[in-house]
Amino acid sequence: MKKYLTAAVCTLLSLILFCSCTAHRAKNAGYTVYRSSPVGVEIEYPDFWEMAENKNDKTVAFAAPSEGYSDTYRDNVSICSYELNKDDDMAFDNFVTQYIDKLPSTISGYNLVSEGNYPVGDYPDSYRIVYEGDTGDGQLRLQQTFIKSGNYVYIYSFIAEPKSYDYFNANSEIMLTTFKALMK
Repeated sequence: MKKYLTAAVCTLLSLILFCSCTAHRAKNAGYTVYRSSPVGVEIEYPDFWEMAENKNDKTVAFAAPSEGYSDTYRDNVSICSYELNKDDDMAFDNFVTQYIDKLPSTISGYNLVSEGNYPVGDYPDSYRIVYEGDTGDGQLRLQQTFIKSGNYVYIYSFIAEPKSYDYFNANSEIMLTTFKALMK
């Protein structure tokens, strides 16, 4: 009897430990938690989107499902992280300015729609730009949010065809509310 009681206690402890060590549960129904130390981010994404990561480039991408045969571009969210110069108090502002200044020469037909401060959760030092242009994949609308966390900047990019931008942007905004920087 004592043997069975010991086995039952061990099984119960194993279940408790296993359940507490598994992936974090998503706060949003129909979403999955993505967490990666190399990329340095935790975020929820829709269950029906595909995820791909490149740990070497510290990048992760989430692609919406194809909208059918006529869909020429899969709308997506990507996140990449860069380390800032910790000795430069203006490193974040300089990074964002230099990034934005390069866009007209890299995006054909570049058209800035909006830009400005855009606090994200616990990250008040955030900046968002929305622009349109042809990236080589056709005419797209791009929304990029630059998020500062310690000595790092994260670029959260939502890219979509203009006709489906509003539809998939709802998912993108939910994802952004769950963003957590793991690097500080």
